[in-house]
Amino acid sequence: AGFVIAAPPTFRSKASFDNFSVRAVVDYKVIRDVLLYVSYSQGFKSGGFNAFGLSPAFEPETIDAYEVGIKTELFDRVLRFNLDGFTYGYDNLQVRVPVPTGGVNIQNAASAKVKGIELEAALVPARGLRFGLTGAYLDAKFSDGTLTQVPLAARFRLGATVPLETVSIDGNRLSRAPEWQVAATADYETQLGSDLKLALGANWRYQSN
Repeated sequence: AGFVIAAPPTFRSKASFDNFSVRAVVDYKVIRDVLLYVSYSQGFKSGGFNAFGLSPAFEPETIDAYEVGIKTELFDRVLRFNLDGFTYGYDNLQVRVPVPTGGVNIQNAASAKVKGIELEAALVPARGLRFGLTGAYLDAKFSDGTLTQVPLAARFRLGATVPLETVSIDGNRLSRAPEWQVAATADYETQLGSDLKLALGANWRYQSN
């Protein structure tokens, strides 16, 4: 008694996204075991709708990627050494943000710049023995834009509505983009008999926040 049963809110919208992306690679063999290359490529991630909100679609995400590198296999393939540098430019980067009732929404950040270097080396000094080393440095930051967030000082109460605040993200690091990653491996394998093989391995890995 006294309550009015109202129809739930409804939302109807549609969106379509299309894209034409290109990729171009030029490589040059200096000698048989040394290859230089440079590449440019475009990428596209479609837009869509958030399941939690009655709001228009978020926009597609696009990227322009440049890469230059060298690939080598030296001393009759005893040593492999690969090195590359890259830079990415994101527009309308899709970012997952929290909503007050729980869960996440996807919003478009304005842009982001990513620069990095990757190294891969492998040494086979003897039959069955192999050492490996990989490393990466990544500078990944938002270069423009704002996002909404749940206020840090908010105290959640059952049934309470927590208003979101808009904050600038210029200069903030991207999530899931550690600045440093290094990994080293050592493997040894030998045949002890016609039906028996011995294999030993060790791995070490470091990743920054």
